[in-house]
Amino acid sequence: MTIKLLIILIIAAALVWAALKYSYLVYPVIPLKPGEKVCVFMDNKYNRTATISKNMVAGVVIYDRFMLPINYRGKFYAVGYLDGGHKLIYITKKRYIILAIYAELARKFIGCPDYEDPTVEQTLADAMDKNMEDTDDGSN
Repeated sequence: MTIKLLIILIIAAALVWAALKYSYLVYPVIPLKPGEKVCVFMDNKYNRTATISKNMVAGVVIYDRFMLPINYRGKFYAVGYLDGGHKLIYITKKRYIILAIYAELARKFIGCPDYEDPTVEQTLADAMDKNMEDTDDGSN
């Protein structure tokens, strides 16, 4: 009886681990896009809905003047940490907050790959580096 219970517990643990490890494959793909509204949650509590002006590598700019940091981009959400230690979660639809909290826990415990968001604009430094590489004529 104890062996059967132990085997069942091991199988259950393996299934939970697999569910956490590969759950990112079934998340909806809703990237943050400039011009769209985003719901901002601070420390898992709703803070505000804002319009994205720019979506950059380091973060998003809202209302054409406030830069909010992004440390991790998921398929449908992003997470940033402020200097004061507050955690910001950005999602496009308020109803996805439970899924975003689950996805963040799964990412912290198991690890999920970062989503390569196609709507991210280049930073000024990246654009200048690319411009310098393009204008290089090969002369010394």
